Parts: sequence; C-alpha cells; structure tokens
Amino acid sequence: RRDASPKLMAQEISVVNIEELRANPPLRLRLPASSLDERRLDRLKAILSEFPGESTVFLDLGEGNVLRLNEQFNVDADKVIGELRVAFGHGAIAG
Repeated sequence: RRDASPKLMAQEISVVNIEELRANPPLRLRLPASSLDERRLDRLKAILSEFPGESTVFLDLGEGNVLRLNEQFNVDADKVIGELRVAFGHGAIAG
C-alpha cells in the first residue's frame, strides 16, 4: 500500500479452479523469516517432500510477506499437519 490507494504487484496470475480448491485447500504456514535458518529450511523441505499431495503451500514470513511454494512442494494437507506442528510448533499452521 502506497499513497491513498492499494496497489497489486504479481509475477504471475492464473485462474483458480474453485472445485479443485475445495477438494485440496491450500496449507498456510506461519514461519517468521527471522526464525528460519538453513537447518529449519532443510527440515521444512524434508517434511513437505515426505507428504506429497495436491494442496498448495503458502509460507507466511511475517510483515506481509507470503510466498507460494513451487508445485514440487504441494502436500497432502491432512497428513502433513501433525509433522509440521511437531517440528515448528502449533502456531506454525495458520488458519
């Protein structure tokens, strides 16, 4: 947001299939950038890779910075949540 009106910047815009979104809701992780180091990032990659699926993963880094992870990190949201909570805490799962 700059000036009085909001602005939107994007690298890519695509049409969302609502039925697919309902069947595979996205997973939003809240991991502040200040808490991420190489070890934690490697752990995150390992966990996401262990539970492949169709749900897109969004990484909320704080301060309005949200990243959509590459499709190779799509997960089975129902199966991965427990492992993510153990590794990063209950508050890591947003929503």
